[in-house]
Amino acid sequence: MNTVVIRNGKWLGFNTDVNGFLHPLRNLNKKISRCVVLGSGGASRAVLYGLMKRLVPQRVVLCARNRPAAQRLQGELRPVNREVEFIVDTLAAAEKYLPETDLLVNTTPIGMFPRNDEKPLKSLSTVKPDSIIYDLIYNPIQTLLLKEAEQCGRPTIRFNGFEMLIRQAAAAFQLWTGKDLPVDICSAALRRALAA
Repeated sequence: MNTVVIRNGKWLGFNTDVNGFLHPLRNLNKKISRCVVLGSGGASRAVLYGLMKRLVPQRVVLCARNRPAAQRLQGELRPVNREVEFIVDTLAAAEKYLPETDLLVNTTPIGMFPRNDEKPLKSLSTVKPDSIIYDLIYNPIQTLLLKEAEQCGRPTIRFNGFEMLIRQAAAAFQLWTGKDLPVDICSAALRRALAA
């Protein structure tokens, strides 16, 4: 939950990260059957929920440094959709799933400013040519993970976390005010702030 509103005297909680995460994926003409999610924090929870509830892949692999946290997430989210195969593995093992992964999502802070010279995986050399690489980090806009995806010589689809940040904010703004957020103006302002 990242947004709270009061309606008719009652407190209601929402997670706008789910909509924010799914927004860049909404117009893809591609079936996402196998996903790898890196990290087991709050962003991972929203990503996994969105995948299992809305995209419904055949398989989701959650790879994390903190295996107990990943197993707790698995236990919490398993009931969302029991049709989806849900595997937990270590972050170090993530690369073995890449050859058959349609969507790789980094929810870890690895590669975020000021540690721009880091990435969560050693290599993307085995990633499928038509894979989607989605790094939730928005500062820097182009993480080392996304740079490698661009340079790997395959036509991968790449997303950073900027659109997720703006779209989750827009959803929260709508819940709070009942009005649409001026997304273009806010995006431009955020880009200027991140560039400063």
